[in-house]
Amino acid sequence: MKNNLAVFCILCMLFVLSAHSYAGSRPGMGPGPFMPPMPPGHMSILNFADDLDLTSGQIEKLIVIEKESKKVEEKVMSELRANMEDMRKEIDKDNPDGKKVDELINKISENHKVIMKNQFQSIIKIKSVLTKKQQQILKEKIKSESDKMMGKGFPGPPNYK
Repeated sequence: MKNNLAVFCILCMLFVLSAHSYAGSRPGMGPGPFMPPMPPGHMSILNFADDLDLTSGQIEKLIVIEKESKKVEEKVMSELRANMEDMRKEIDKDNPDGKKVDELINKISENHKVIMKNQFQSIIKIKSVLTKKQQQILKEKIKSESDKMMGKGFPGPPNYK
């Protein structure tokens, strides 16, 4: 019974992973349930340079932060894709190796962790470059852009105060 449950769980996980991979490969589709969320820092802050009235020094620092973040993310995303492909190949075998599957799960989890840490560390670095006023303007601009992408009819979570 335990083996049947384990196989069922693995098959469910693969279904979700394959759905994520399919959605992630299509233009305009979101990252899916197993991809880390894209925090506001993920979009280029330089799109708001005029609105934020950034100095040339701030722009230079932000360019460096974005380049470093993108470099890390591209490397880890490449590893993540390879690990997910290895997982699919292992599960497709007639007799998948449970230990290898566990190792791959751990590698995939580590990839997600690195991506999330990178994204949120970038936000922290970006905020350290901005003034409080610029941070507030950026927050409002990101909310506005998010509202546009979600559509005006999206109810979203309740706004508790």
